[in-house]
Amino acid sequence: MSQKSKSELNSQSMNVPVQETGYFSISQYRKMDNWIGARNKFLLIIQGWGKTRVGGNSIYFKGKIVHQPHFPKPKSILVILWEYEVDKKTIDIPLILRITRESTNNLESFEITNSFVSEDNSAMAFESQHFIDAQNYQDLYLSDYNISVLSLGYFHEKEKIRPALLKGFINPEKQVNGVIYCKDVHIWDNYPEELKQKHIFFTEEIFPLLLNIHKRAIKNPDINDNDSFFEVQSLILILHSELKNKHNIVEIKNLSVKFGKRTIIKKVNMNIRHGSIIGIIGESGAGKSTTVKAMLAQNKYEGEIRILGIDARQTKRIAPYIGYVPQDLSMIYHNFNALENMIHFGRQYNLEEEEITRRAKRIFKDLDLDKYMGKPVKNLSGGQKRRVSVAIAMVHNPKMLILDEPTSGLDPVTRFSLWKYLDNINKLYGITLIVISHYLDEIEYSDKSAIYMKGIGFFDFASPSELKQKLPGKGKAVEITLNRINLQILHVLENIDGVESIIQRGSRIRILSNKDLNAIALLAEKSLRDLKIEIHCIESQVDIDIMDYFTYFSRKIGSGKNFIDQEGKLKI
Repeated sequence: MSQKSKSELNSQSMNVPVQETGYFSISQYRKMDNWIGARNKFLLIIQGWGKTRVGGNSIYFKGKIVHQPHFPKPKSILVILWEYEVDKKTIDIPLILRITRESTNNLESFEITNSFVSEDNSAMAFESQHFIDAQNYQDLYLSDYNISVLSLGYFHEKEKIRPALLKGFINPEKQVNGVIYCKDVHIWDNYPEELKQKHIFFTEEIFPLLLNIHKRAIKNPDINDNDSFFEVQSLILILHSELKNKHNIVEIKNLSVKFGKRTIIKKVNMNIRHGSIIGIIGESGAGKSTTVKAMLAQNKYEGEIRILGIDARQTKRIAPYIGYVPQDLSMIYHNFNALENMIHFGRQYNLEEEEITRRAKRIFKDLDLDKYMGKPVKNLSGGQKRRVSVAIAMVHNPKMLILDEPTSGLDPVTRFSLWKYLDNINKLYGITLIVISHYLDEIEYSDKSAIYMKGIGFFDFASPSELKQKLPGKGKAVEITLNRINLQILHVLENIDGVESIIQRGSRIRILSNKDLNAIALLAEKSLRDLKIEIHCIESQVDIDIMDYFTYFSRKIGSGKNFIDQEGKLKI
């Protein structure tokens, strides 16, 4: 890769976007592939030059590299072409170019530009050995997007095998998983020197590419010859108009876990949106870890869990998409420095050291650890060690991070600081975060939280504001501050008409009611004045917090009131 020029460095100081360019020869395929892999969050533009195999004519192409969400690493680089020229003449050829170590002998050099523009992931590429992933990708996005298809492969017809491009689309209205409708197939001979094009229209015939993944061959219904079929080599699914705002990365339906005859959790239902921060919050022993272990298929369960559209029991297929941050920091090698830890764990994903180092530098920078990379982990603070464990879990570019009580044992300031970093990587990398915690205030950092209560198990799943809306007063309360407090005062306030609940915190008392809070405040003030109780201050529209939520519903549980219906849903 070239070094940054003075003009680039100057432009950086003037807040002009800086770009980097990688230059590679055909003998540097692996290095180029690693360079691309380390930048899979950015839009990469590639240009290439070379000679045709026959005739030695000059070749030039330009296009967008399509990232392939696979593990282990794909064996090719796929490009959606914008330009393709042979001997300086623009050629009408397929929109996909497949570059492999073996196929680059007619391409001499490549130039890849990264302008640090975020990749929108509107297109995903799959090789034939990864079509099962294409099936899952399609299942995941089918209800959210209109999807078109480009497929590069070979057309077999009467003992002839010719390169071909297939164009098609998935019809979201019919919601038929695993089915593609084909528009046409373009076939050419002696690619790319003597280009010929032929159209074979399937006219809305079902094109069962993904239902018959193992066959990797698609029959043409317009040709009676049984030997005629299209063999798929590479596939690109392109997302177009969005049908919904976001898709679910995790779907849990009627989840129950039993240990022997004892039911630990039952009827857990939640959908987790991709790119969100989810809190799994509650008391120890309420079922938080049991739910997460079920998601990781470490516990047997009843019901359904799907991660990225895949059954959670298929752990080998799901594992590459998940990063796990354990509560136990002893999993890190404390005599290694942070980078050495990253390299060690990255190798377990078959990543090369050069690629791991590139990723590590960016992740450490985003977690404000770059200046500590060379220090032994044992010399780092508790918060820094936690961030190192997060970085290690991100080494293989997962779609989702599960963090097991990452803030446990940290002081309040360090806890707040760690959440700032977690929020940062959620936004920068688009990673879904699932955070297990027993700190109730951490609900406020989450987009949604699954609430667990001892003796009940799974209790609720909602955003912080939605949780508070479920209390009398819809998130508001009357707050009275007294110089002194006694049980008589609480009893007086509880007996005021319209008061649903009283929550005391030291000298402060909060009154929850579904009636007019201004009127409740006047009645409370009058009742206390009649008892000659001195009031320091009274407010009628105070915002309640998550502690109020837990206090209110914990009392209901303790009182034995039936506030959960037969389906296990919260009665409001």
